[in-house]
Parts: sequence; structure tokens; C-alpha cells
Amino acid sequence: MVAKHEIDPRKPLLADTVHYSIDITNNNKESVETTGLFLYFVVFVVNLSFVTLGIVVVWISPASAKLRCTDPLENPLGRPISTIELAVLASLIQVGLCIGALLLRGFFDMFGRLGFIIVVNFLLAIFLVTLALVSTIILYYVIIFFIGVLIGSLSVGVPIYISEITQNHNRAKISCIMAIFAPIGSLCSYSLGTFLSLKTATLVSSVPSFTLVILSFLFLPESPTFLLVKGNVESAVLAVKSLVSCDFNTAIRLTKNTEMILSQTTKNNGIDIKSVWCDRASRNGLTTSLVLIVLFSTNIPVLMSYLGIILEAANTESSVGISTVIVGLIQIMSFVTASNLMDKVGRRPLLLISLVTSCILLIIMGLYFFLRSNGAFLEDFKWLPFVCIISLTATLATGLSSVTFTYINEVFTYNVRTIALSLIHFTSGITSFLSVFTFPLIMESIGIAWNFWICCIICFFGFLFVFYRIPETKGKDLLEIQEILGNGYSSI
Repeated sequence: MVAKHEIDPRKPLLADTVHYSIDITNNNKESVETTGLFLYFVVFVVNLSFVTLGIVVVWISPASAKLRCTDPLENPLGRPISTIELAVLASLIQVGLCIGALLLRGFFDMFGRLGFIIVVNFLLAIFLVTLALVSTIILYYVIIFFIGVLIGSLSVGVPIYISEITQNHNRAKISCIMAIFAPIGSLCSYSLGTFLSLKTATLVSSVPSFTLVILSFLFLPESPTFLLVKGNVESAVLAVKSLVSCDFNTAIRLTKNTEMILSQTTKNNGIDIKSVWCDRASRNGLTTSLVLIVLFSTNIPVLMSYLGIILEAANTESSVGISTVIVGLIQIMSFVTASNLMDKVGRRPLLLISLVTSCILLIIMGLYFFLRSNGAFLEDFKWLPFVCIISLTATLATGLSSVTFTYINEVFTYNVRTIALSLIHFTSGITSFLSVFTFPLIMESIGIAWNFWICCIICFFGFLFVFYRIPETKGKDLLEIQEILGNGYSSI
């Protein structure tokens, strides 16, 4: 006999249900549309991973100023870093990211979403401490590469975990909150790099990962979806109860809905890349996600990685260190704005506005640097690059960045989610590597203006693709999105 508040693991939850809505928040009188404080706590803790990601990705921006100086007290290398060494160092994080996204993705299915997130953050903190203590360029290369590998695995695992602990009514908002943490990390990196030595700033950078390890181990639950797949029904119900902050009976009902979704969307547990490509909905979701991540990777990583160098080249009157901090604050505020706009305005309008505005700003920035390099007198317009950078940061964060990561968290079923996100972040790593590596080379060979104009061309073609091929997903549950993608975007 099974007690009132116990789950019989031998009996599927669906065995005693006649019908449950696939969307636990859609057209269901018993739906639970609240977002408890504990869920926000869980989101905060697990997204400390992205604080570290934000720190690491832009670490090269404040570090480059110190690595290029001749003062041995400021420069751990003891000599100025060369242009090619800087390009390699800045891009190795992206190489590691794409490798980690592919090679380590399977561990999230084997050991659990949360369990492997904890392990990776512990290793990440150790590598950051080690990075602060080395003083040769080869060791910098090796450590930065392995940090990139770990970051790459987190860029897959954390979004999967977030998508599996949220519901339709709060998924977009939580995804935007998730996107805020990387800019917070970037802001911390700019601030630490401006006011502290490179060694001290790098040591402090390990704090978010160490904090995540401790809090996650003590308080956070595993993904209910992962627990259901592994047959641990009772733990899944308890996880849902804590995440939704509901009573036990409601937790059972919501867990049944999750099991229903799994039963209707998971057709093949032995999924591979070929299987994903053969399924029309998965293929269309993957194609649109890849385009969005390429658009993101050709703009944001370059802007954040070389922000200090761009401001120096612009010869603005304000302090470069203070300017980078201001840009970081603008980026955070823009993500907060996006979290409030996305479910009101929709994904497509934000994307289209963001891409059009970015094209205009990139043309202006390119024109400014082109005229300046050809001897034009622009002393009265020294403010223009900084204003354009702030505007570009705001428009990319509000549109392209926020929507991209919300979209890729919405369109994939459980059985393809891990491999799809791995392919997406692998592509992101390759694209970011090429963009970050070539930026200083293009700047030195044909001028910094062409960096902005190339990005403008990419954004223009991205606008056309979004206009004709990206469906709106606002207010739609997973099965509705799968139907739209399977029908070839007939509901745009």
C-alpha cells in the first residue's frame, strides 16, 4: 500500500491520469503560474557560472593593457605582448569553448545537470587561481584553453538545467535573467582589471565558482526532467515541490505533466546528429538557432573582448577604464529591460529592431574611424564612438543577445536538447574564435573601420533571415513550437 504522500516508483505517474495539459500554464484551470523565491535563488546560484563566463570572456580586455605595458610590476610576462600573441590569447578561450561544448556534453546526461555543473565550477575555480600565479605566455595559452573548455561545457549545461526547472509562463523572463549574469561578470572583470593588479583581479575572479559549488551542494535540487528520465520519480516530485513552491498534490500533478511531455516529444533516446537533421522540426529549430548564434558571436564577443582597445583607438576624452565600466552597466540594464519587453513585444520585433539599429550604428562607427585614419579633423566628434558603443551595447543586449538565448531554450525537445545545444555552442565558439582572432589583424592591416563594416554586412543578412525564416514563439508551448517548425514556419 502506498501512503498518501508517497510515490510508488513501480507505477508510472501517467497510469492514473486521463488527460493532462501539455502546457502546465496554458488553458488549465489548475495551472500554477507563480514564481517562488526559491526558484529565483536557484537561478541566481546556478547562473554564477555565467558570472565566471562573463569574467573570463572579457578578461583579455583589461588584461591587454597590462600585458602590453613595459612595467614588470604591472605585466606578469615581464615584456610587452606582441600583436599575434594577443590575438592567440584572446581567441583561445573561444577554441576551448567550442571543444568543451562538444566533448563534455554527454556528462550532463550521465551524471546529472546540477552534479556536473558543480564539478566543472570547482575545476574552473582551480584553473583561475592557477592563471593568477603563472608568468609565461605558454602557460597562459594552456590555462586559458582549458578554462575555455570548462566554460564551453557550462554554456550547454546551465541553459539545459534552467529550461528544465522553468515553466512556459516564466521561461522567457528567467532566460533573460540568465543572460544578465554574463554582463555582470563582464562588468566585474572591467572593474577589477581597472583598479586591481592582474594577479589580484584573476584571483578574485574565482570567487563566483567557489560560491556556486558550496551553495549548490547544500541547497539546489537536480533537474526534475533528468530525475524522471532516470526513473527517480519521488525525487522529481520533491524537486518540483521546492522549485514551484507548491503543495505535494500540485507537485504530483505538475510532474505528471512533465512526464506527459516526455512521452509525446521523446521519440528516440539514442538520438544523434543525423537523427536531429532528419526530423524536420528539430532541423528547422537547429538551423534558426545556428543563424542566431552566429549573429551573436560575430558581434558581442568582439565588442566585449576589445572594448578597451576600441576606446583607445577612438581617442575619447573619458578614461578607458571608467568607460568600460559604464558599458558594462548599460549592458546589464538592457538585459533587465529585455526581460520585461520580451513577452509583451515578442521575440521577432526585438530581433528585427536590434539588427536594423546595429547596422546603422556599425556604419557610423566604421565611417568615423575611416575618416579619422585618413586625416579628417574630428575633434568636435570625439564623443561619437563612445555614444555609438553604448547604443550598440544596449540594442544588442535588448534584442539579439536576449532573444537568441531565450529562443534556443524554447525550441528543442528533451531528447535532442543536449546535442542541439552542443552544436550551437560549438558553432558559437568557432565563430567567436574567428571574429576575436581576426579583429586585431584586420585592424592592423586594413584599418579598424573594416571590422565594423564587416559586422554590419553580417547583421544586414541576419535581418533578412530573421524577417523571412524566424517564427514567433511568444506565448507558445513546446508542442505548438514543434508544430510550427515541423510545418516550415507557416505561423510567422
